[in-house]
Amino acid sequence: LKEQTDPYAIRRLTQRPLIAANRLTSDGGLFKGREEERQRLLLEAARAGFNLVDLELCTPRLSRSIRAIREAGARIIVSVHTTSRPTMDRLESALDKERQLRPDICKIVSTAQAMGDNITCLQFIAQASTLAELVCFCMGPMGVISRVLSPLFGGAFTYAAVVKGREAAPGQLTVAE
Repeated sequence: LKEQTDPYAIRRLTQRPLIAANRLTSDGGLFKGREEERQRLLLEAARAGFNLVDLELCTPRLSRSIRAIREAGARIIVSVHTTSRPTMDRLESALDKERQLRPDICKIVSTAQAMGDNITCLQFIAQASTLAELVCFCMGPMGVISRVLSPLFGGAFTYAAVVKGREAAPGQLTVAE
């Protein structure tokens, strides 16, 4: 959500499930405001009827935000986004930290730097999806394979842009693609 976005207007556009995410530029997002305002906008999205709110694991006062967003009626995604390559140790460590917060969905996204990074992610999902509802794939041009195959290996869902040019991250396909 950008500063000037009205989550109530967005909710009225569709009955489809909506995920609110509002990442700081330092986390790969577009939000340039203060942390308090970022979290306020996410809470407002929950109040407007968004189904899920995505909070980064590194969010300040995360437990408090999770509680407030749940009270407003939304489910929680706790996520880790990293530009580093996925390794089983990194993926397992991130999942352990996320699970301690008891989110509805855990999300771990790495950046593929080689085709084999997709295999690491897919193997991890196949094992870890029995422990938690999980979204896990690789970003970047080399990560497209894991984005597409993730749900077939146990991932809860994947992401796609509605139209070309509006992708949220490198390597994201459009719905048509």
